[in-house]
Amino acid sequence: MTDHVKEMSLRCAERNETVEKCRKLGNITLEEFIGLQADKVIKNSKLSSLAGPDDFYRLTAEYVESRLGRDAGREADEAVRCGVISTSDHHGSLFCAQTFQGDLLFGELLHRLGYTGRHVTIHGGSQVELGNVTYARGFCTYTSAAEKHQVPLFPSKDRQRLSSHAQAVTPEMIELLFSHLDESDEPEFVKDSIGSICAKLWADTEMPESGRYADQTVTAGAKLSSLLFCGDDWPILTYIELEEIAAEIIKKELKDSNSLLAHLIFDPKNRELMQNAATSGGVSAAGLLFRNVDERGRKSLLTLTENGELTGRGWHGEELKYSANADTLCSLLDERHIFPGLFVIALVLAFERGITWMGGMFQSCYLPEWQSGLVKLLSECGYKSEAENFSLYDCSGYICGPMFAQYEGEGFATVAGPLEFYMSKPDWDKNRAMMLGTGLWDAHQIGLTEMYFDLFGPVEREEDWYRKITTELYGRFPNALPKGK
Repeated sequence: MTDHVKEMSLRCAERNETVEKCRKLGNITLEEFIGLQADKVIKNSKLSSLAGPDDFYRLTAEYVESRLGRDAGREADEAVRCGVISTSDHHGSLFCAQTFQGDLLFGELLHRLGYTGRHVTIHGGSQVELGNVTYARGFCTYTSAAEKHQVPLFPSKDRQRLSSHAQAVTPEMIELLFSHLDESDEPEFVKDSIGSICAKLWADTEMPESGRYADQTVTAGAKLSSLLFCGDDWPILTYIELEEIAAEIIKKELKDSNSLLAHLIFDPKNRELMQNAATSGGVSAAGLLFRNVDERGRKSLLTLTENGELTGRGWHGEELKYSANADTLCSLLDERHIFPGLFVIALVLAFERGITWMGGMFQSCYLPEWQSGLVKLLSECGYKSEAENFSLYDCSGYICGPMFAQYEGEGFATVAGPLEFYMSKPDWDKNRAMMLGTGLWDAHQIGLTEMYFDLFGPVEREEDWYRKITTELYGRFPNALPKGK
């Protein structure tokens, strides 16, 4: 009889280098795995950074304090001074099992590095669509053996809208969600639970002054954290919009003619070299610096040309062209007409300021590739010492992927997201012990439905793959069920 869980997890390891490394590590506990990630942070912290990270620490603390209060801001400052950030969340862990469980793991990494607070700082990128796999568009439910269900808050016309450009959740949206639920085939206990969360979370969360969903998620995430566990000292998931923090630093560097970023963007010779600087995915460094956003919140690619312009094509084929001087770029960033790509954010935060990034199985592969391309580019541009410094960082940080908690139905088991935690409301201390004691390769098999979906396209997947996994997972990991008091 075929063991589909074993077969599919091995195929995932063949497809992704980070997953393969975890397979070879076997069933060391997640506590030991967190120790390995902490070692990467400690190693990076001993290197001399090109720029001090104090501006990043200050901006993060101010961001949290302005939204959650002074005590939260103080804890956020303590957390980021550990020198590591989680960058794999996209506001989806309000709903998505993989990012939610990854955020809990990241909290344990912070504590391993000496953090003593409860606010777990998550620097979520909002430059992904609401309909992205992390699904910031609405609720994910994992209570079916056949498939993951999605219950949208945002309308279908917003599927391609970036999280950064989405309007805050309104009472009207909640009413439409209830109408959608009434017409759906979701079990009554799922309908009741979603309705209860909406009443306690969204209906009771004030509209932010900005009117933006990305700002609303800060308060919503803190409130959600209070609904998911019983016991004391449960973590408070604290969502920080990565682009908002990075944009302030990038604007400062654009205005500083002596900064590395200014030299790369404004020197014609360097712009020419960036045209041919290869990075992962075949896009040159010149094509990874900034992105355009149209009136419907949809992104388009921009490329920095040799003559100092950002050019591209919009969704209807229209020409996009901006002058890439410091004042124009800063104004466009302020107006959110453009936003910094993750490549340039990694440049100023990870490489210049020495802040270790922890992400998912894709980031832990492409960030080292970016590093290699950036080191080569800087050498060609004449920045030998900077290139040597950047080459020393360990960029393989991985925290969002291993999973430890399941939802168990009749004859099947799936991963557990925030909704499933809300329905069981486990004891935090028992859940934490369960998490830290889970074996690393077991954790990848527990999360196999998410991992297999990410690594294999629709035409590559086995027929009825989801049900094959969930039925075989039933009873396989009895210790992975969240426990009450």
